[in-house]
Amino acid sequence: MATDSRIQKTIDYYTKEAGGWAAAHQGEVGHSWWVEQMKQFNQYLPSGRILEVGSGAGVDAGDLINLGYDYVGIDPSAGMVAIGEERNPKGTFFVASIESMTFPFGSFDGFWAPAVLLHIPKNLIGNNLRKLKSVCKKGAIGFITVMTGDREEEDVPTGRWFAYYRKDELTKILEGNGFEIIDNSGIKQDSRPGKTDWMLFFVRT
Repeated sequence: MATDSRIQKTIDYYTKEAGGWAAAHQGEVGHSWWVEQMKQFNQYLPSGRILEVGSGAGVDAGDLINLGYDYVGIDPSAGMVAIGEERNPKGTFFVASIESMTFPFGSFDGFWAPAVLLHIPKNLIGNNLRKLKSVCKKGAIGFITVMTGDREEEDVPTGRWFAYYRKDELTKILEGNGFEIIDNSGIKQDSRPGKTDWMLFFVRT
């Protein structure tokens, strides 16, 4: 099946800009920008095999591995995966998207997906969520973040696709695709120019 052109343009951007992106996005003092949310995730799921969706340059991978998780990361950008592997030799990485991954049913105890589902067009999000759920065990814990808003559009300078959500909108979509909402009360502010706040969702499959 051919990759949707909106998603392919996003992948192409991250493949082309992998080195520069990795250098510019080092997290906070070498740690995940989501380190506080990672602590909450660890309370819900202290151990187990987890899947990071959109592993990028491997910043989050390092912290998740250090927490003791059996870590697997996927990213459709081969350039990003190469950087993630180099930074995290104890992790396992694959060049794959949610749609193309081939893990057996019920492979994971949890998943980590901040700032990645926003690149999936809204008319495709349901299929992706169901595929993600299928590779997780029943009762698996997940973490998802998206930017607040009510539109979707191409970022013209980069070609990347962005889908923005209201809290009630994403809650309905997640519940409609078999996810239980554990906590969606959190908001993380983004101080970068032109950026909106991030909604934080902890879910159970």
